[in-house]
Amino acid sequence: MSEPDPETGGRRAASSADALPGIAALLLLLLLGLREAGFQPTLWYPAGLFLLALLSIVLLTGAAVRPSRGATAAMAALGSFTVWCFASIAWSDVRGDALAGANRTLVYFTAFVLFALMPVPRGLVVALLGVYSSGIALIGLGTVARTTAHDDPASFFIDGRLAAPAGYPNAAAALLLGAYWPALTLSGRRQLPPLLRGALAAAATAVLGTAVLCQSRGSAIAFVAICVVQLAIVPDRARSLAALAVTGGAVAAAAPVLLDVYPALVDGSASGPVRSALLVLLAATAGAGGVAWLLAELDRRVVAPPETARRVSHVVIGATVLAVLVGGGWAAARVSPAERLSAAWDDFTAGQDPPAGSSHLSSGLGSNRYDFWRVALGRFADRPLTGVGIENFAVDYVRERRSDEEPLHPHSLQVRILSQTGVPGAALFVLFLGAAGVASFRARGRDGLERASILAALVAFAYWFAHSSVDWLWPFTGLTIPAVAWLGLATNGSVSGRDCERIGRPRALVVAAGTAAIGAAVLLALPWVAVREVRSAESGWVSDPDAADANLARARKLNPLSADADVVAGVIAGRRGDLPGMRAAYGRALERNPSSWFAELGLAVAESEAGRLAAALEHVRRSRRLNPREQVLRDAESSLKQGRPLDPADIERRFSERLESLTR
Repeated sequence: MSEPDPETGGRRAASSADALPGIAALLLLLLLGLREAGFQPTLWYPAGLFLLALLSIVLLTGAAVRPSRGATAAMAALGSFTVWCFASIAWSDVRGDALAGANRTLVYFTAFVLFALMPVPRGLVVALLGVYSSGIALIGLGTVARTTAHDDPASFFIDGRLAAPAGYPNAAAALLLGAYWPALTLSGRRQLPPLLRGALAAAATAVLGTAVLCQSRGSAIAFVAICVVQLAIVPDRARSLAALAVTGGAVAAAAPVLLDVYPALVDGSASGPVRSALLVLLAATAGAGGVAWLLAELDRRVVAPPETARRVSHVVIGATVLAVLVGGGWAAARVSPAERLSAAWDDFTAGQDPPAGSSHLSSGLGSNRYDFWRVALGRFADRPLTGVGIENFAVDYVRERRSDEEPLHPHSLQVRILSQTGVPGAALFVLFLGAAGVASFRARGRDGLERASILAALVAFAYWFAHSSVDWLWPFTGLTIPAVAWLGLATNGSVSGRDCERIGRPRALVVAAGTAAIGAAVLLALPWVAVREVRSAESGWVSDPDAADANLARARKLNPLSADADVVAGVIAGRRGDLPGMRAAYGRALERNPSSWFAELGLAVAESEAGRLAAALEHVRRSRRLNPREQVLRDAESSLKQGRPLDPADIERRFSERLESLTR
C-alpha cells in the first residue's frame, strides 16, 4: 500500500520504526519502578515532560492513529477531568498542593493519550507487556538480593514489611502485582514458544512471591478479587487456572519461609530470614518456570480437537467452582459469616493499628482508613459541587482527625476524587472509565495472542483500580502511569484487527497540538525546576548560604503558588540564628498557605527566641487550631504558659525522630 498524504492521513500498517515511542515509554516505566515508584516530584515531573515529548512527536509527525469513538470520548473525559483539577486551584486552601495534584493528573492524561494514539506494530502489545512484567520481576528479585547484601537489611523494610523499591509496603506490593497479570496470561498462550512461556511463568512467580514480603492486606484482597476478573474476561479459562496453579502453588510452597521474615524483623533479627527468603524465592521462581516450560512443551505436542478442549475447560471450571463452594460452605459452618463481618467492621472502624503477630496479613482490618474517609467525605458533604480542591486533604485531616497519623492522601481513589473534585470531577472520571472500557472490549486484536494481551492489560488496570480503592496509589506515578498506559493501549486503533488509519498532519492539528504541548511543558517544567532549586538549597546551605538563598528566591518566582521555598528558608534561617529571616520566611509561607501550622510554629519559635513569649504563645495557639492533636504544639503551649521559652533544638529533634521512624 502506498504511503498516505501526511497532510490528510490515511490507512497503512504500522512499521517497526513506529514502535520506538512505545519502547521509549516502556524504558521510562521500568525506570520509575526502580526509583521509588516515581513518587518524588524530581522523578515524575521529568517523566511527564518525557511522555509529553513522545506524544508531541507522534502527533506532529503524522504517525498518530485515528481513535475510535470510545477512545475519543475517553480522552475528552480525562482531559476535561484534568482541566477541572487545574480549575480547582482557584478554590483550594493550599494552592501549591493543588497545582502539584493537577500537574500529576496532566502527566496521567499524557500517558493515556500517548498509548491510545501511538502506532502499534504487530507484536508490540505482547512485547511491551512481557518485557515490563519481566523487568519488574528482575527489580523485585534484585531488591531482595540487595537487602541481603546490605549492612542494614531492615532499612529496606518498614515495620517488618518490604517497602523497597517504592518506599511504602503497599505501593511496593502494587508495583509487583501489577506486573503479575500480563505475565500470568502470556505464560498460558500456546502461540508463544515454550521457553518464553516458562520465563514468563517464572516472572509471574517472582513478583507474586516478592509481594508476599510486603505483607500488604489491601493487595491480598485486591489479588483475590482480580483472580475472578482474570477468569471472567480472559479467554481459555483453563489455561489461566493452570497458570494460577503453577505460580500460586510455587509461592504457596515458599510462603512459610517468606512469611517468617515479618516476625523476625519485628523482633529485631534480620539477615538470616531475609537470606533464606531470597533462596526460597529463587527456587520457587526456577521451579515454576521449569514446570511451565514442560507443560508448554506438552501443550505444543498434544493438539486436542476444539470440542474436547471446550469440554476439558468446562470440567476444570466446574471443578474450580465446586471447590470454591465446598470451601465456602465449610468455612461458613465453622465461623458465622454474619459474626465475621460484624467483627471485621468493628475492627475497621476502631481506628487503631493492627496487633503485632506472626503475619501482618492475618492481623485483621485495623487501621485509620475509616477516619481518613470520614474526614474526606465530610468535606465532600460541605462542598459537593466543587470538592475541596485536588490534593487538598492533609490540612483538613490534621484539623479534624481522631488518630495520630498525618496522611497526605485519603487512602482511596474514589474518596479522593469525590472529596477533592466534587460531583463534576467524579462524573468526568466515571465517564472516562466507561468510555475506555467500551473501547477496550471492542478492540478485537489482530490475532488471538494480541487479543489475550489486550485483556491482560485490562486485568492489570483492574488490579490497580481495585487496590487504589483502599490505598493511596494515585500519587505513585510508577504505578499509575503503567495502569493508564495499559488502558490506553487497549483502546488503541492499531489493535482493532485491521491496518490503522492515521490522523495525518492537518494544519489545525499541528497548531493545536503544538500550542497545547508548549503550555503543558511550561506547567510541568517550572514547578520541576522550582523543586530542584529547593532541594539544592536544602543540601547546600551549609557550604554556600548565599547560593542557597538564590536557589530559594528562584523557586519562589518559578512557582508562586507553593510555600515550600519559604518554609525551607525559615528552617535554614532558624539554624543560622537569623530571627528576622525566620519571621520574613514564615510570614511569606503563611501568605501562600494560611493553613500551614508548621509556619505558625516557626514564627512562635522566632518570637520565643527574641523573648516575646506572649506573641509566641499566640502563634502556637493559631498552630494548635490548625493541628489540635499535635503533641509538640501541646507541649509548646504548656511551656509558654509557664513562662518558659521554647527549645528549638528539642522541637527539631522530635520532628527528626518522627521522620526517621516513618522512613526507616
